[in-house]
Amino acid sequence: MAMTTADELAVSAHPELARLILLRESEWQFLSEVDGEHVVGINGLRIWPQNWTDLVTVKYVTDAAAARCNPDGELVWMREGTLVDVVDQLLALPAPGEPLAPRLVLRTRPPLWTP
Repeated sequence: MAMTTADELAVSAHPELARLILLRESEWQFLSEVDGEHVVGINGLRIWPQNWTDLVTVKYVTDAAAARCNPDGELVWMREGTLVDVVDQLLALPAPGEPLAPRLVLRTRPPLWTP
């Protein structure tokens, strides 16, 4: 899919957004978080075969996070950082089922909170 005029305008204002366009062209779906007339975040989702799921959320070019969950919804990979760093790591992540793809569950329940 080629960049639209809106894409070109967005990338000219914030070059980092080109990374989200790369994801969009790789079977990702996106929803904007809107507060009134302002976009306050962008959330993306990619569902792999056998229901592995990659997620990305962007609040600002310096505030992004991505994760992969197994078919049971358990977290197996997560990164936080800038939009560029997070998306680059996500793009480098092997597809589920490939030899170096993460499979071990990082956490199965919330950490224990103590007062």
